[in-house]
Amino acid sequence: MADPSYPADATWEDLPPHVRSDLQARGRAVPGDGRFDEPPYPLGGMQAVMRRVVYPSSARRDGVEGRVVVVATIDPQGHVETAGVLSPVHPDLDRAAVDAVRESSFRPAVRDGRPVEARVAIPFRFQLESASPWWWPFAC
Repeated sequence: MADPSYPADATWEDLPPHVRSDLQARGRAVPGDGRFDEPPYPLGGMQAVMRRVVYPSSARRDGVEGRVVVVATIDPQGHVETAGVLSPVHPDLDRAAVDAVRESSFRPAVRDGRPVEARVAIPFRFQLESASPWWWPFAC
C-alpha cells in the first residue's frame, strides 16, 4: 500500500480512511490493552520513520539482512519514551532501527478523547536488493 507523507499538524481525520481502519484493526489485533479511539502514528506518516533508517555499511558489506522488531513506548505528548529491540537480527541493524524510532515523533494514542501512553511494535525488514527497510507499526 502506498503511504503518502502527512504533515506534522495532520489530525486523525486527515488520514485516509483505509489507513485509519488498518491502524485501528492492528490495535485490536494485538494482545493486551491495545484498544484506542486513535492509535499512535508517526508525524509525517510512515515514510517519515523510513527516511530516518540508514542501512549500516558494515551490515551491507557483510550481506546481513533480516527483520528487526522495535517496541517503543509513546508518551501522551507523542515523544518516544523508550525503544528497544524485541526481535534482534544483528547489532548494527538493531541499532539503526532503534535510532530511527527514537528520532521520530508520534501523534499519541487517544482513548476516551484524551491522549494516553501506548506501546507500539514496529517491524523493520532490511533487504539488500531493495536497500531500504520496510515497516508497519501496530499498537500493543
